[in-house]
Amino acid sequence: MRTLHNREGNIVLQSLPKLLTIDEFIANFGDSDRSELIDGELIEMEPTGPHEQVSALGSGVI
Repeated sequence: MRTLHNREGNIVLQSLPKLLTIDEFIANFGDSDRSELIDGELIEMEPTGPHEQVSALGSGVI
């Protein structure tokens, strides 16, 4: 747990992410091109560039 303070000065607890080993990452996310393992932390990548534009257009239609 990490202790932080918000703008009002209140204490806020933030749980630390579970760190993964490379073996755990490959077993669970090895076929995903939208996830990265950085210093043991799973990072979900967002679409960028043309992919983001298509996504925005699609969500506007729905």
